[in-house]
Amino acid sequence: MRPDLQGYPSGVDTADPPRVSLIVATVERTDTLAALLTSLSASQPVDFEVIVVDQNPDGRLTPRLAHFQPTLSLQHIQTPVRGANRARNLGAQYARYEWLGFADDDCRYRPDTLKIAQELIATQGPVAVSGVFDDDGPGPRPEWARRPRHYRRASLPDVCESVLFVQRAAFLAVGGFDEEFGPGAPFPGSEGADLVIRLLDAFPHATADLSLQLRIWHPIKGPPWDAPAADRLYNLGFGSGALVAKHPHFTYRVRFLSRWTRAMLTAVSSADAGKREAYRRWGVGFTHGWTEYRRRRAARPEG
Repeated sequence: MRPDLQGYPSGVDTADPPRVSLIVATVERTDTLAALLTSLSASQPVDFEVIVVDQNPDGRLTPRLAHFQPTLSLQHIQTPVRGANRARNLGAQYARYEWLGFADDDCRYRPDTLKIAQELIATQGPVAVSGVFDDDGPGPRPEWARRPRHYRRASLPDVCESVLFVQRAAFLAVGGFDEEFGPGAPFPGSEGADLVIRLLDAFPHATADLSLQLRIWHPIKGPPWDAPAADRLYNLGFGSGALVAKHPHFTYRVRFLSRWTRAMLTAVSSADAGKREAYRRWGVGFTHGWTEYRRRRAARPEG
């Protein structure tokens, strides 16, 4: 029996297997997008569609996408406005199905990813469910990706946006992704966590899940701890700082204070100079993001 869905928006048929509209925001990538679509063509039988929101200024994707039209239910939407969350929100307006997914254009789905997502949605009844990613790099998985989580209101969710599935009615009810967050936005990160926080705030009876069964492949951005990896950690820290400034809940502050402390300890204790610099940049980015979000909020006209 499915959990009580009291407090959710109406209009979602929970009796039938959930169907997924998978939204892919893309710009300046063709080969990796083709690899994603190839992986989706091999998916186990699930009722889904793919909505490619194309932010390129030309028609480079048209012949690539035509190749997949016979095997995928595929919509191609072109927009001159850049920004991952702008594109995702636009794609959601075209979605035909009751659940939304948000695949990155440089990831690949496993044959069972969508089938497992469908089963988790049908049996656990969350408002959102996220998974984890595998890559070809060495080393252990991040701490947040080592055990499943069950989030309720006031929980700080760990979210992998490229394998995040959200009930469409709830997504639209909270206004979708905050377009100030995410790639190409002022705060380049934490957009998935922000969305799930707002969903759980809006629907107090809802839950969100992180499942280790739900997996994709996604390239790792570091290590090695080079300059691009340090830049990426700065951006992630910047988004995290803005997230806490936007949602100043006590538990979020405690969690991120702990993360900031661990980052600063790594920044002074690691034997790897590149790793020290990368974690220092995350801590600096967090402080800058928190300060900048508060500055922007103070500068906004009231009402």
